[in-house]
Amino acid sequence: MKKSFNKKLCSALVISVLSTIGMSSNVLADEEHNDDIYAPMPKNAGYFDVAFGVGIGESVLKTEDDDVYLNIHPRFGYRWDNLFLETGKLGQRGVGIGYNFYENNNWEIDALLHMSHPQISDEDNDALKGIREREGDGRLGLRATRYFDNAQLRFIVSPKSVSHGDDGVYAGVWYGKQWRYNDWDLHANLGAEYFSEEILEHFYGTDPLLDGEGFAAYTADSGVVLSAQVGASYDITENWRFELYANLAKVPDAIADSPLTDDDMQNAVGFNFVYRF
Repeated sequence: MKKSFNKKLCSALVISVLSTIGMSSNVLADEEHNDDIYAPMPKNAGYFDVAFGVGIGESVLKTEDDDVYLNIHPRFGYRWDNLFLETGKLGQRGVGIGYNFYENNNWEIDALLHMSHPQISDEDNDALKGIREREGDGRLGLRATRYFDNAQLRFIVSPKSVSHGDDGVYAGVWYGKQWRYNDWDLHANLGAEYFSEEILEHFYGTDPLLDGEGFAAYTADSGVVLSAQVGASYDITENWRFELYANLAKVPDAIADSPLTDDDMQNAVGFNFVYRF
């Protein structure tokens, strides 16, 4: 009953955010607003804020956890000339350390150290009790970003893992667009991520001798994860901001068929109050 209720609430919040963005489709973006999430980071400048919020979501992993979660998330970034450190703002993803070695008015190309997949463990998850920990996949690669007016197209190719021996290839592409409607910043983001066989085998392959007899032997293949996000944010005061978001991702059979998972869709909706320093 709880999951049915949460899915209905999830759908209602998604429809609400999508409707808000739909209202803005014929409205030009306001160039003066101060939170352009798809613009390049200026040199020798940065940002720092902390988000406090509540979300509802379902992971593809087997879980006995409650769907409702509290969120406390620091987000920061800084660029020293061509060297940068960044975490994702609303509408963006990941944590990265990199070096920009090419830029012009429309393009940036970076060498990037980033995380392509978080760790999987049985910590606080009784449904996965006894499995060996899969450490997160830190990777080294190249990132190219094409900037448009209030939009961004981004590519990443990462052929080298720095956290475990199974290199494989990770590649991703995302397109994000931002609008301005009255005092609201609105955005939508679509993405596709390719994980080679080596990466998905590291995370979703199982061996009863290593993961316990409750998990049948499984060998993962390569696959593509498709994702979408919509969001809206509003400045309450100079320092406080309100955010709404809805995320949806479809995982490939290589993940969905693993004994560690029980679904091929994951979703999250929620809101944050953000303090900006």
